[in-house]
Amino acid sequence: MGEKNQALRALLQPEARGRMSGPMAYFGYFGGNGRDELAEMEEEGVNCSSPNNVIYIPELDAEGNQRDPYEMGSERARQFREQFAATGLSFDICLGAWNNGLFPYLPQWYLEAHPDLAVKDQHGEPIMASMHGHYKPWAGTECAAYNEEIDAFVRGFVDAFGEHERMAYWVTGGEMLYPTYVFPDRHSDYSAAAQDHYRAWLTRKYGTVQALREAWGDRGEGIDGFEAAVPAAWDERSARGLDWHAFRMDALSEYFQRQYITFLASDSPYPLLAILHGDMFHERTYAEMGQSVYGMSAVSDGLATSQILFNAHKPDFNHMYLQFITSLGKPATSQALACVSPPIGEQVVNNSFTPQDVRRAVYECLGMGIWHAGLVQWKGDLPDGNWQVAGTPAQEEVRLLAAELDAMKPELAGMARLAPALGILYSEAALLLDGWQEEWTLLHRATIDAHVPYVTLFDQSLDRQLGALPDGVSYGPDAIGSVIVPYASALRTDAADKLLRFVAQGGKLVLFDDAEQLRTAAAHAELGWSDPFAALAPSFSPADPAKRFRTAEARYGEGEVLWVRSSYNRLFLQRIFYAQETLVTQMWQHALAWLGRRGYAKPLAGAPVGTESFVLTDGEHAACVFINRTGEEVAFEATISDRLGFAGGSAEPLSAAGKPAQPLGEDGTFAVKLDGFGTGVYKLRGIETPAGAQESEWSIELVEAGPECLRVRVMRGGQPDASASVSARVAPLFDAEAPVFGVGEGEFAIGLERASLPGVYDYRARAYAPYEGVLRVHVGASDSRGRIAACRTVKLEATGR
Repeated sequence: MGEKNQALRALLQPEARGRMSGPMAYFGYFGGNGRDELAEMEEEGVNCSSPNNVIYIPELDAEGNQRDPYEMGSERARQFREQFAATGLSFDICLGAWNNGLFPYLPQWYLEAHPDLAVKDQHGEPIMASMHGHYKPWAGTECAAYNEEIDAFVRGFVDAFGEHERMAYWVTGGEMLYPTYVFPDRHSDYSAAAQDHYRAWLTRKYGTVQALREAWGDRGEGIDGFEAAVPAAWDERSARGLDWHAFRMDALSEYFQRQYITFLASDSPYPLLAILHGDMFHERTYAEMGQSVYGMSAVSDGLATSQILFNAHKPDFNHMYLQFITSLGKPATSQALACVSPPIGEQVVNNSFTPQDVRRAVYECLGMGIWHAGLVQWKGDLPDGNWQVAGTPAQEEVRLLAAELDAMKPELAGMARLAPALGILYSEAALLLDGWQEEWTLLHRATIDAHVPYVTLFDQSLDRQLGALPDGVSYGPDAIGSVIVPYASALRTDAADKLLRFVAQGGKLVLFDDAEQLRTAAAHAELGWSDPFAALAPSFSPADPAKRFRTAEARYGEGEVLWVRSSYNRLFLQRIFYAQETLVTQMWQHALAWLGRRGYAKPLAGAPVGTESFVLTDGEHAACVFINRTGEEVAFEATISDRLGFAGGSAEPLSAAGKPAQPLGEDGTFAVKLDGFGTGVYKLRGIETPAGAQESEWSIELVEAGPECLRVRVMRGGQPDASASVSARVAPLFDAEAPVFGVGEGEFAIGLERASLPGVYDYRARAYAPYEGVLRVHVGASDSRGRIAACRTVKLEATGR
């Protein structure tokens, strides 16, 4: 089990592991910078505060000249350190810029001095926004002068702040998004700078105009140079339309990449997380907002969120949000977790948490391995309403939660979410072109009810996430053996190729679509693409009215494929929600049974519908987290999978004081009892090493490091080991894979010539250029069965050119 332990922990970047000791290591409130408020929070028992965002807002001095951004940042840092000097709370700092036009922070004089800051809609008009009636242009991300000032402000703050024993992590700025999220009929950004960025992006992607024409089909006719390529209309369902949306996602990620580069240059020892917010899981909001979960993770050390829960209308929203941000193997936090309470009668309780809301949300964060949750907020109003917890019934519940988490902290230290053996791909191409599918929400709900954890797969990282196939002994991040692709109305060819390669190596693939195949061949034909799975030639079973769906199976290489196709028109079902929900549930249950007959087993069984369950592990012990979503007491027997190696151990309830540990049954069972809306955590002890698994004692030694070269030695048991497979990912360059060459006994050279690595966007030159700054290289070594055995992060200085 030692090998699995290392594999699980290898998911987390080393610099983050050193500071974040376990799930929910930090818990507190978002907002509130005053000393009195900090003292009150500390009395409530929480251990962390997320202060209000430190945002760059240009200022004029007494003579009317613009102040130096670097000096402004240094001044704010000194004020911040002084402010937190008297408290024992840990803290994170959200530092940078903010462009949500509903909070118009930029002064009018600055906007007038930089007219190119304004985001333009499809008609070339600036998009104006306001929260309180004073309209200003929505600020974009393409203005070179503004970006350079943000860099200077951030650098000044980080340099002056230095190190602090209670500092947890940095967060990139505040809310950054396209205004289309707020104004769906105002498509953005069509400014001249954004269109130049788009053409540079196309040039880098295609290389030649001929390649662009071939990809775009009839949309590429008449294009004689990249300067002639124009953005697509918002609803254009074509290869050009997909390129336009994909560019918008990359462009916003590149803006966060620029901030990451600034932090790397400042040599701060703390991890930097990119922040997500808003609702990605509704119609076209993912494309409208422009926040790529994969892209923002790839240009940072992890992800933070500032989501708002609406449990009365979106009961699984928090669970789904956490599911997405924890699937990429990097630290994740809910830095600003807000909630709109359900109405009671005709009176709204509060624009904040109820006791039941906050308990469920916090324990979902715990079960998903979230490192920190900051509740919005302790006291005071924000421009968009009163979110205060102090003085509400939720205040006492938060105090109880803080005490529970503090008591469990030593027992959960070093644990992470157990990586599932099932992956679900919500195709990003479909998400960008056709929006979030209601069936995806229903499928996610079905996984909760069935207590089946899964990894959210992303088009761009399929190879890395799928990794090697399971060996039948352990679960792990490199052991996804089954994949479901539901309703992929568009699936990129390279993603389909990766999935088929996965199946050929022995994987199991399940495809959901509907009666008219609108999710497969016909929809792809509109894009000029062929049916990605046509080569498998499925032969479907006759229609069965009792099942409401038809199936087909096929073998491909060493693996198998299952189609589950609705017998009903999808548009008809959407008008009858209960029928649609029933159908998706039946299709899911059939797929789960099919996978079960082929070796899939969920890690934890026995919890009833109406509860949630999670498994955390450090590779030696496990902790099972349960949430009761109903108001009735529930009691049941849970069973931990025998694949996790437990035998003859015990289950100790951590969150229920005074209850003794109970022995695990021979089949891994233990009794669970939860109060109405209650929670429970049971630590399982007594894990055994399965036959054939041994402690690996792998390590990676640094042999040589320079601005463009890196050589490492893989050690096992104190001896060089040439059998390892070594990979290297490069930050801040979208986690690009660097070439690795074996050069000696256990030694590997990593190719880091800057000209061969992805470039970064230069906002002033409006072109991509080689990156010459600080590199952070994440090196991983895998054993002969493809399981991650060791990892190390190495920092390489700038080239100096």
